[in-house]
Amino acid sequence: MDNTQSSLILGMLALAVIAVAVLLFVVFKQRKKIDYLTQPRYGFMGKSLAIAAAMVLGAAAFITVYINQFHQVPTSISVSDRTEVSIDLKYELKDSTVNLYYLNIIPKIKNIEWGGSDEISVNVLWIINKNGTEIQRDEKGLDIHNTGGILEYLEPGTNSIKARITVNGEIFQKSVILQI
Repeated sequence: MDNTQSSLILGMLALAVIAVAVLLFVVFKQRKKIDYLTQPRYGFMGKSLAIAAAMVLGAAAFITVYINQFHQVPTSISVSDRTEVSIDLKYELKDSTVNLYYLNIIPKIKNIEWGGSDEISVNVLWIINKNGTEIQRDEKGLDIHNTGGILEYLEPGTNSIKARITVNGEIFQKSVILQI
């Protein structure tokens, strides 16, 4: 190998080393630029807003609960004013030979039977005292379309009939005494 060939090979190696060095420099510089551009640029003075966002959400939740707790919006018919609710207890003799009576209640809200609404649901506990013997009967889920009612044999003498009515969570009571 002569001098020219070895100089040529050394020149090519030097050129290759310089090319690799330039490429490494470009790669590291681009990598640094990519890292810089992918870092988020939000917050307050370089700080994350996660804590502030959590505090805002917490305050909003507290305000929502407070408003719903003390300022509820009515979503259905209310029977909370007890002066607007009355109960009619009706009884009708069905068979006089065996003292069979039909017992029924009709709740009136603002003097309208069943409040004129499908949303009123009533449960009735009948407490019937026949000459000292007490029986109880339940009717559940009565409404304007299913008014219920029970048939009951009453004893000769004094019969006390109580109807304990639950209307939208409020309890009302109506009673009558029948002498047979």
